[in-house]
Amino acid sequence: MNAQSMLPGQNTVAQLFEERIGFWGWWLNLASPPRNEQTMASPQLREKMRKAELTGYFIFVIAFFVVFDLIMAVASLHFMSVIFVLVFAAFLGLLAFLNRTGRTQTSAVLLVSAMILSIIFVIAFTPDTTSAVDLFPTYDFFVYPIALGSLFIPRKFIFPFTLAAIAFIFCNLLVQHHAADIESAKGTSKVVIWLVRPAAVLIVIAIVNWMGTRSVEQAILRADHAEELVAAHAWKELLRIGRCKKNICWI
Repeated sequence: MNAQSMLPGQNTVAQLFEERIGFWGWWLNLASPPRNEQTMASPQLREKMRKAELTGYFIFVIAFFVVFDLIMAVASLHFMSVIFVLVFAAFLGLLAFLNRTGRTQTSAVLLVSAMILSIIFVIAFTPDTTSAVDLFPTYDFFVYPIALGSLFIPRKFIFPFTLAAIAFIFCNLLVQHHAADIESAKGTSKVVIWLVRPAAVLIVIAIVNWMGTRSVEQAILRADHAEELVAAHAWKELLRIGRCKKNICWI
């Protein structure tokens, strides 16, 4: 195909992405949308592709630990644990399918939701004999899905997830029955400190990640747009050279 027979828009876009190669390329081809002129046609679509690939990487990391958990469950001959692990593995397969078919936002939100629900499940079923020293550090685990999820979920979901985690902490501490040292503090000023501390940590993390994500997205879009302009200029020069022969140019 010669230069004049190609569409300028297609050629410009084609210069902005590379073919996936190696193991990670194989994995991303399975768990994220393909790179082509349709999925990479604009800076907004390329930003969506970036988040889809980050989601694909994160699904792989979690899948690695799921395989490890499955081996441990089989080795311990714990049938229910094997069932739970297999169900979660099927859930990860669903997330990879959704991400692969372009429903990246749905896949990312479900992934972060599953992480938060897992933490809620662990804390909610903690024995009521657990003391404050052992219980309260577990509230900090909500930081991880919010901080990591901000890499690939839309920014508008960061604060709803944060508020959901804070609501659970308040409900768990005030409503659920706990050890004697925690029960004796309910109704006193001490419990206010216990509530404010994890809530403040989560709010600060959410604000920092929201601002950081916004800054990164804007920087990537500006750089992507500049690269697109450079590629378009190079294509224009190629067309100009192709139309000029022996110092004679035509349109």
